[in-house]
Amino acid sequence: MRIALVNHTFAPTNGQGCVNRHVADAVLDAGGAVTLIGDDFPTELAGRPGVECRPVTPSQSSPTRLLKDLSFGRRATGVVRRSLKEVDLVVANGGMLFCSADVNLCHFVHAAWIDSPEHPLRSATKSGPWWRWYQYVYSQQSRRWERDAYRRAGRVVAVSELVKRQLQEAVGLTATRIDVVENGVDLPESNPTSGDRQAARRLLGVAEDDFIILFAGDLRTPRKNLDVLLRALPRLPERVVLVAAGGYEGGPYPRAIESAGLGGRVRLLGMRDDLRRLYAGADVFALLSHYEPFGLVVTEAMAAGVPVVTALTVGAASAVAAGEAGVVIDDPHDEAALASAMNRLLDEPEALRQMSHSALSAARELSWERIKPRYLRVFNSVLEEQRGTTTVGRRDGAPS
Repeated sequence: MRIALVNHTFAPTNGQGCVNRHVADAVLDAGGAVTLIGDDFPTELAGRPGVECRPVTPSQSSPTRLLKDLSFGRRATGVVRRSLKEVDLVVANGGMLFCSADVNLCHFVHAAWIDSPEHPLRSATKSGPWWRWYQYVYSQQSRRWERDAYRRAGRVVAVSELVKRQLQEAVGLTATRIDVVENGVDLPESNPTSGDRQAARRLLGVAEDDFIILFAGDLRTPRKNLDVLLRALPRLPERVVLVAAGGYEGGPYPRAIESAGLGGRVRLLGMRDDLRRLYAGADVFALLSHYEPFGLVVTEAMAAGVPVVTALTVGAASAVAAGEAGVVIDDPHDEAALASAMNRLLDEPEALRQMSHSALSAARELSWERIKPRYLRVFNSVLEEQRGTTTVGRRDGAPS
């Protein structure tokens, strides 16, 4: 069996790229073959037997991401159409193809995001109307591309139950056309030790007796909602320190932190490529995005044994709740509820330790080794609908 897998990147450092990398591995490990159609192919994936790479480079002269997406979509569509006779399934991501795909992996629903009160059009933190209107135009066009792509697809895979509901409500898909396969997580080789904690705290620049809330996400826009953590922080003891990893250049938060007088209690780390090392230094991981289809950083924190505080607007909140791996609050704007949850964790160290153990157990259920076969079952199901009996991942491991 050979699938064509279409995405901008297959790099593990990119969230969507990481998922697609594991999807490719799942097919290859089962004895199948993969044609990668995109712009970035990591050597360790491109060099695997059974992999063929077909580069699609968007126009370098395009001045905006919207035009680059349009350029990529047109060129990728041409490559897919020329490849149809060579593959059994076309697997796309979102609205980046202008032709039908057999399976579409849904990581984001712009139709839901553009209707949010927190969309940049309504709550912009960058100055100037042009940036706000560009965000609106980008979201509107992405919504159209996604709507058409999801409606054309034979099957849509949602990364969370939250995304499945949004596909039904905002795009109009029926539940029978949607499968939910949560994003997996790479488990560490061993559980974190006290030495790991001390080393991580040195990297974070915090004291051993500080209570560390770790946040990770893009701080150049308000979608990840660092704001609620900043509002809750004055309600917490002085030893609580908020550490935020993520690019913040040009964003609102350095000035907001200074204006609130929180400079001594907030550390902005900027972009980090060693986030997995930093989890060990945290007491709690917090992500309360206004809109978060899944949130890979949530399950990465759980895999490091870090309890999570999150909100219902985050797709991975269902894993936190089901695994008793932290606290899920209803409203991501409610700093009082957030502060109350944090204070309970501060006052109940035994409960925090139990959540840490539960987080490790819950993360194992979402390991990529458990998630990858679920993608194969979706692909098998679509193939069986199309032509009867072809399967991938059979016990003998033979390709179909």
